[in-house]
Amino acid sequence: MTPLAIFGARHRILRAHVTVAGCALALCMASAAPADGDTSGAKPTVVLVHGAFVDGSSWDGVIARLERSGYTVIAPANPLRGLYHDSTHIASVLDGIKGPVVLVGHSYGGAVISSAAADKPQVTSLVYVSALMPDVGESGISLAARFPSELGTATRSVPYRENGRSGTGLYLKHDKIHQVFAADLPGSEANLLGVR
Repeated sequence: MTPLAIFGARHRILRAHVTVAGCALALCMASAAPADGDTSGAKPTVVLVHGAFVDGSSWDGVIARLERSGYTVIAPANPLRGLYHDSTHIASVLDGIKGPVVLVGHSYGGAVISSAAADKPQVTSLVYVSALMPDVGESGISLAARFPSELGTATRSVPYRENGRSGTGLYLKHDKIHQVFAADLPGSEANLLGVR
């Protein structure tokens, strides 16, 4: 297969994934039942949680479609400081929402929403869009070891200090973003991901 044919195949696969994800999200929107006996028929608030290496702007196209359909949408920043910290943060965002919630996660955001939704009765649906969904006892690291990819060689570690805590953040190497992380995007858009 020529490189152009491979790119074309990837592009078709991406379109298929986006179409499937869009259909899954639409199905959840149509079937999301109001929480706490609310019979007002209010549409749920959709909370979109991004994955690693991106920010909430990765949901821009989805946000526009949902808002055109009359949904309230929130795409909070996922701090990307570890599953416990990130889930706790997203759970605190959920605490401020009245009425039913459809919680959507992409990539690493899938693990975050699984934890954040615990003990949140207003969350009527969880939607995983090409997302990580570790089973009990699994972690993102154990899954990465079971299913290795080029992503492991495309990151760089950067230490951080925040509120008396220290840790290591992972960032994509700028020269690897297009090839490893965003091959379905034009080079100029992939470059923007590397700058953000």
